[in-house]
Amino acid sequence: MKPSRRKAHWKNELVDAQTVLSKIRPGMSIFLSTGVAEPRTLVNSLMSSKDTNLEDLELVQLVSLGQAISAEDRYISRYRLKTFFSGWIASDAITEGRVDLIPSRFSKIPRLIESGIIRIDAA
Repeated sequence: MKPSRRKAHWKNELVDAQTVLSKIRPGMSIFLSTGVAEPRTLVNSLMSSKDTNLEDLELVQLVSLGQAISAEDRYISRYRLKTFFSGWIASDAITEGRVDLIPSRFSKIPRLIESGIIRIDAA
C-alpha cells in the first residue's frame, strides 16, 4: 500500500470524542495510554461530560501523569483511577486512597490483561 493510501485510510478511521463516549457503559474498565500517547481530547471530554453512561468507570493507566485525569474527590462517583506506577503526581492520591496502585513490573502487564486478572473492556 502506498504511503498516501495508508494516510488516507487512517483518517477514515477517526471519530469524534462524543461518538466514543456514547459507546461507554457504566461499570466498564477502560485502558488509557500514557504520556504523549494519552488521548487527551477524549479524556478531557470524559472529565467534562455530564452523561449518565459515564459513571462507575474504572480507568487503568500505566503511569498517571495527572495532566488530564483528575484524582479529585468530586469525580469519585464517576470513575476510579488505577495505575501501575505511583510517580510523583499520583503518589499522594494513592496514599490518600483516591487512586489504586497495581504493583507490577511493566513486562508482566500484558499477561495480567490477557489472563483477565486486570479486566479491560475498552482501550
